[in-house]
Amino acid sequence: MLELNGIKYLSDKEASSKYGYSRSWFQRQRHKKLPPPFIKIQGKGKVYYSMNELDKWFKDNICQYE
Repeated sequence: MLELNGIKYLSDKEASSKYGYSRSWFQRQRHKKLPPPFIKIQGKGKVYYSMNELDKWFKDNICQYE
C-alpha cells in the first residue's frame, strides 16, 4: 500500500486481492481507458488505485442479485 497526502492507494495486485477481480481485469480496464480511476507514478511505472475511489466505484457499479 502507498499513502500520499493522507490518501491510501493500492497496487493492482492489492486491489485484485481486496476486491476479488483479477489483475488482468484491472489491466484491461486501464487499457480500454475505463474506470475505476487510477494514478501512475512517474519513474516507477507502477499503477495505483485510491482505496476510497475503488470502494465508491464498486459500490456504485456492481449489481447484487437477491
